Amino acid sequence: YLLKLTNDFLDQYVKGNKHINSFYGGDLRYNDKDELILKTKNIYFIDHYREFKKAINHELGNIGNKIILHVDIENYFDHLSIQRLLEYINGNISHSSKVEHKFDNYTMDQISFFYRYLMRDRNGIPQSGNDIISGFLGYLFLVFADLQIDDYIVTTNKDLLKSFKIIRYVDDIYIVLDFKGSTTVDEQKAYSINLLSYISDLLYYNFGLRVNNKTRLILVDSEERKEEVKKNLKKASSNLPVSNDDLQVSGPQEKLNILFNSLRQLKEISLDALFYGEKNESGLDPEVFKEIYNDQVGNIIMKSENIEELKHIFSGFNFDLIKVKPSEILLL
Repeated sequence: YLLKLTNDFLDQYVKGNKHINSFYGGDLRYNDKDELILKTKNIYFIDHYREFKKAINHELGNIGNKIILHVDIENYFDHLSIQRLLEYINGNISHSSKVEHKFDNYTMDQISFFYRYLMRDRNGIPQSGNDIISGFLGYLFLVFADLQIDDYIVTTNKDLLKSFKIIRYVDDIYIVLDFKGSTTVDEQKAYSINLLSYISDLLYYNFGLRVNNKTRLILVDSEERKEEVKKNLKKASSNLPVSNDDLQVSGPQEKLNILFNSLRQLKEISLDALFYGEKNESGLDPEVFKEIYNDQVGNIIMKSENIEELKHIFSGFNFDLIKVKPSEILLL
């Protein structure tokens, strides 16, 4: 219902905005016959996440006078307010859309009540792995932040900027500021800090969200800083089941061997030690498990020698460890 209600608004004001490039794990839409289009490409996240990464890498192509704001929101889905979302929709979609879809105060109350019931009278929305509905709602809520940030930058940059981009995957936000050659580094930093302060206040007061201490300003003035952005991008997406394309190995069998070694390590570690951050005490890198999603690795895993190796590894395996990396281990 919310998809159909906001379809025209998103097409007109968001997807047509050259400054905003926002994604979620799909591209749900209705066709001219008012039928919901359900195809692998528009309901499975991987292509859309790759487009998100591609958009950021494109902006990193030329170093120039760029500063990137990476905004990290604290426990986003737990604080997403359905009531605020409905109010933003009500204030932004056309009157004809409201009439057509019978969107009024009564409808808003019913939707709000339904989500309060689901969440036991708390803010937030239900979540599950690769849930396209939660992804769409998360994307839609911050569309209204995208538009307010866009308006702020357009009206306050005082001819400092050549261009800017707001690139977002649900709640993972990158704002790329490309300054004119005439600006000094001090001017660039001052503007970026003021913008970040504005965004922090906007998210808190208008959306009930807090940015956390992972939020950063990165002056992209060298190849090292470019790599830092790419590293942050990889960390920010650590819960997404995508392969690590940056793993420095020569071929799929070598990647698979590294995955096997990680499984052997996993087999020997206690469950309590596995709720790691970037790496746990044993040096087990969670990024390695994503290699099962690499197409080339998937193509060779059915070789007889690899099947035998898997049988050996999973003999006596503690399958409670599935709690750590459920989808990757189940696929193996």
